[in-house]
Amino acid sequence: MRSFAVKLVVAALAASLPAQALAAHVVRFAPVSSATASTQAGTISSVNGVQSGAPGATAHSADGWTNSASTASAGNTASDSASLTDGTLHGYAASSPTQGAFAESFFRDTVYFTNTSSSALNLTVSFKLDGTVIGASQAFDPFAGGYSIFTLANCSDCANSLGQQITYANADARTADTAAYMLFSTNGIYHFAEYTGASGPPNPDDIAYGQTFDNGFMTGFFETTLSIPTGETSMGVGALLHLDCRFGSSCDFGHTGAFTLGDLPPGLSWTSESGTFLSALNTSGPGGGVPEPTAWALMILGFGLIGTAARARRGAPAA
Repeated sequence: MRSFAVKLVVAALAASLPAQALAAHVVRFAPVSSATASTQAGTISSVNGVQSGAPGATAHSADGWTNSASTASAGNTASDSASLTDGTLHGYAASSPTQGAFAESFFRDTVYFTNTSSSALNLTVSFKLDGTVIGASQAFDPFAGGYSIFTLANCSDCANSLGQQITYANADARTADTAAYMLFSTNGIYHFAEYTGASGPPNPDDIAYGQTFDNGFMTGFFETTLSIPTGETSMGVGALLHLDCRFGSSCDFGHTGAFTLGDLPPGLSWTSESGTFLSALNTSGPGGGVPEPTAWALMILGFGLIGTAARARRGAPAA
């Protein structure tokens, strides 16, 4: 079966990082939201996972904290949006029988926590999405679907004055630093994985995950509980939604993909580098500190391995 081509725009995630900071291995994670919609005209194909075909139309927006893009050409349509203010991603792509439509949106920010209590406090973090993927036929369609990524990035410079970092709230207390992803197609979400230096299934003790699938409608989620040390700490957060729908298929994730923080326990507050992350939800509070997360390089490397995993598994649905 032909492999499904997965397009990862890693360069966009690193575009705002200063070159001198990269050279010094000290990277401040600048907040951004981005939306890109594109189509391909003419007959398209996939060779070794690489898209080919005549250019169609592309729209891109990355100005400010809420962005949207839409485009159409030769019977193909694509649109998407990304918002730091409410932590949401939306996407839609529909193609003609011989062509393709693509949409990718993401956001990222740095969150600063202040814990004024006498001990570590727990906070729930989650990312959820829902939508439909309709292939050109009723069978599993390797050319209709996409993926979504949920990211937490930690580093030594994100620790408090005692050198304590944000960890998962479990017995192992592993540092919270991951890129977790889900792959989906016409039969729902068929693969969950996590990249933490090596790719594999998410550790359920650290990150809960799951899906539902009913009459073509799918939902998926990642959820974890973080242990926030006393004092001031920080971490990078991000989410990405990518749609790749070809040959008469359509992908509708226009309802929402949403990143959320749970209720704050007494003594815990937070703010963000952008000053606007999740502000529409009224969940923010005062915080402090400016981190210099080096862990985004690890995350970007993980995104590269995600493409390899997607191509390897896209040929057939999960049992």
